[in-house]
Amino acid sequence: MSDNPNHPDSQRPGRDPQPADAARSTAPGQPAHVLVVDDNRDAADTLVDILMLSGFTASAAYDGASGLQALQQQPPQAVLLDIGLPDLDGHEVCRRIRALPLSPQPVVLALTGWGQEKDRERTAAAGFDGHLTKPADPTHIMELLGKLLPR
Repeated sequence: MSDNPNHPDSQRPGRDPQPADAARSTAPGQPAHVLVVDDNRDAADTLVDILMLSGFTASAAYDGASGLQALQQQPPQAVLLDIGLPDLDGHEVCRRIRALPLSPQPVVLALTGWGQEKDRERTAAAGFDGHLTKPADPTHIMELLGKLLPR
């Protein structure tokens, strides 16, 4: 899928070109931007495509440091953040996001293979707004973003 809105693959036949209801943002008429941070490039890129098809703008970073840099260059309304990253783990990335002087702070959701109760407690303590266990149903991701993003 192309990021170019004029590319023939940027809109699927039969799709309404208007942003989906879940793609909320603080700017009227503008879709929310979601940053996906995951070291599994295929998974991150696929999730970016799904988010874009759902009416969001989206981008990917493949490690914690790159995710923090991308967040500062283009602050998103939401971050889908893997925990098991190769450099900074997702808990540390979330703590650093929460320490940034962003207003408003983005919604940060853990999207991880770790789903035990102790893992959920650690993500909550690090400042995450929610915890999704892989493989997460894309419909559930969109519903959660729709609930947590500003209307």
